[in-house]
Amino acid sequence: MSTRLNDSCGNVVLGALQSRAIRHSLNDYRDCAEAIFSALLDESGSVLMESGVMPAEQSATLGALANGAFIAVRELGRRLGDDACEGLYHQGGIRHFHIAPLSQTTFLFTVFGNDTKFGIIRSALAKFGPTLRDKMQNAEHAASPVTPSEGDLVLAPSDGTGAS
Repeated sequence: MSTRLNDSCGNVVLGALQSRAIRHSLNDYRDCAEAIFSALLDESGSVLMESGVMPAEQSATLGALANGAFIAVRELGRRLGDDACEGLYHQGGIRHFHIAPLSQTTFLFTVFGNDTKFGIIRSALAKFGPTLRDKMQNAEHAASPVTPSEGDLVLAPSDGTGAS
């Protein structure tokens, strides 16, 4: 697992500039993808950051369920001899979703409607995925110890050891 920028409680801390830069890229991705909602998820399905309109109680549940579905599909592929799982796409009647890994521990979850074609989602992911991945990795690999201050985004680890 990658080295993370942690405070004394084990939470990942993104400074105000880092979190704004990541949020800006997430908003740009959602706009380019013509999506209703997008979120960065950690390996447990917890929402690290979101963009768009989704009731708060739903975004957390949807993130966890989508991440669980992706991990199940990835594991099924591995058991069938295919280690490559580039994403999971669900086509519903009026809402669709796509979840793609950005790293071993970070996933991009996107919800979109019938007016948005899946090719637009894939194109936006190709354009903004590397940027989001790099910004998250740069934030997690910063070397200096951190004391959270006003404006910082504190991300609790998925193992539940961090402060709320």
